[in-house]
Amino acid sequence: MLKRDYILKMIQELFAALERLLHNDNRQLTERQRDVEALYTILGHDAQFFRSSTEQEILESLTVFDDDYLQRVNMLAEIMYADAKLFVGNYEVRHDIIAKALSLYTYVDERSDDFSITRIERIDELKKLLAQYQY
Repeated sequence: MLKRDYILKMIQELFAALERLLHNDNRQLTERQRDVEALYTILGHDAQFFRSSTEQEILESLTVFDDDYLQRVNMLAEIMYADAKLFVGNYEVRHDIIAKALSLYTYVDERSDDFSITRIERIDELKKLLAQYQY
């Protein structure tokens, strides 16, 4: 019970931090990007690992979190969503971040018993962003 409460609290704090980074943060973009990159380490790897790995490799890396696996996948989807929104740089890297965030949200949506309007809205938003990359 304590572990579950801890995970829920951690998820709530992560969502609050991401919300601040995306909407209420007046700091320079590079500072906010560094903060998002630091959030990846909560899941045991740095941003570069999650950006460069395949979806399958990412999901396998999260299996170490047995009891809260799906919540961790959701956390990663949230972090990658924020990363996609703030990422400035290589076109292909941003495309991959958007695609992975979309894939992770979809993975969670298909397996979760929890209904989330936010998740559905983000899936739609990421689909639109990804469509912009199609010619």
